[in-house]
Amino acid sequence: MEFRNVSEIELKEALRLLNAEYKGNITFNRFDIERSLIRATLRVIDSKKVGSRLSYSGRRLTSACWHVHGRFFEIVLKINPNAKITTSFARIDKNGGNWEDKDIGSMINPLMFSEACQCEGTTQKQLKNRLAQSYKAFMPKQPEKQELNEKVKWI
Repeated sequence: MEFRNVSEIELKEALRLLNAEYKGNITFNRFDIERSLIRATLRVIDSKKVGSRLSYSGRRLTSACWHVHGRFFEIVLKINPNAKITTSFARIDKNGGNWEDKDIGSMINPLMFSEACQCEGTTQKQLKNRLAQSYKAFMPKQPEKQELNEKVKWI
């Protein structure tokens, strides 16, 4: 993520306020300052706690989830309304752009960014079951054992 028109102090204050909501589990993974541009990424300290992201297969990741990012952007813009944020998904400023969802899954197993965490009650087991069902839908049907035996008798 790239931040413009915002200071290091303001971003660290936004992180402090965010951690009040996410039980101190969020930190900066990267924080580089280049003149008027700050590049930063968010991650969780413990992937088993609130704010962590899940992969499409249900594996826990140390990346911060969609809800953490969206809330962080809201806090940054509340602290400094002139901030401009650029992510790989959107450009965010006081006029909008936040909370835009994106499909991060595959063609076989689509998964929205907002569903890839445990914030909204999605569990690892639910994601793994969904993945297994989508693979079954695309796999060719195997003949029953009895059908195979009948074919062998005719040969």
